[in-house]
Amino acid sequence: MSIEVLFEKGLKKQLQHLETKRKSIFIFYILAIAVFLGGLASMVYYFGTYPEGQIKEYVGEVLFSLIGPVILGGYLISFGNKRVPAYKKAYKKEVVEKIAHSIDPSWEYDSKACVSEKAYIGSKLFNKSYKVFSGDDKVSGQVGNTLFESSELNVGSYNNYTDDDGSTKSRWEAVFKGYFFHAEFNKQFQGETYVVNGDLGSAANTFQSTSSNTNGKTKGSMVALENKEFAKTFLVRSTSQIEARYILTPKLMESLLNVYQVFKQPMQLSFVGGRVYLAIDFYRDLFEPSIWKSGVNLKDLNKLYQLLNLNKTIIEEMDLNTRIWTKD
Repeated sequence: MSIEVLFEKGLKKQLQHLETKRKSIFIFYILAIAVFLGGLASMVYYFGTYPEGQIKEYVGEVLFSLIGPVILGGYLISFGNKRVPAYKKAYKKEVVEKIAHSIDPSWEYDSKACVSEKAYIGSKLFNKSYKVFSGDDKVSGQVGNTLFESSELNVGSYNNYTDDDGSTKSRWEAVFKGYFFHAEFNKQFQGETYVVNGDLGSAANTFQSTSSNTNGKTKGSMVALENKEFAKTFLVRSTSQIEARYILTPKLMESLLNVYQVFKQPMQLSFVGGRVYLAIDFYRDLFEPSIWKSGVNLKDLNKLYQLLNLNKTIIEEMDLNTRIWTKD
């Protein structure tokens, strides 16, 4: 079922119902902003009414008058914040899950679960150390003969640093944030093949060997392919040149280019141990509704549909259901 049909058959009505919850939160935020701005405007006005030489005498009085707006604004924001989790939970249940089931009713969606850390490590796509592994919005199921899992992941560390004033602070350093997918490939690999789109830092991170006895050497060697457009978009390294060419068929390269064109975000793939892994970088939460704009928006819903449908697209585009090689 297309997103347009789903939208007209019931999703639109459901979103309109959810709009009531979103607007109630939105109003609290707008009121809080209005109170803050009103307080600042009053301060500027009163400063302007005092003679220049006497301004310093009334600074404390004017600043004290801001306490009321600050407290009231903070209260309004906290009241709105308390309603956000319930709204997001309802949105994921009534919108995200329904979109996933419209693609395939047998798929399972869990807004609180994510792809396992074992799968993340098994991809060998990210070699940087991390302390925090989290994620949500896991979708799992089957397309034809192929089982898959996908979710949003947020991997990184909170690292301490000293600022210019000598104070110790903590900042988040991300290793990966975005969409992560893995599925059984139709061949048991003897080697490892990596495909990377992105900056040199992304490529270095993926291609760097994690073995302690390699002295920082890269994985395998570069693979030269005949598809010029693919070569402009992706870098490929493999421990087996022959196997890499078996995997990266003309159809598969064209399919990967099509997937890239949909989102135009940095992406990395690995073909390791009989599985294909795909990671697409996103610098935003993928399945969270916005409080600041209407959810009754077909354009935004279509992006959500495309992301969920990517599970099916990858398997069909890569022709993973065609078992042309046996997996002994």
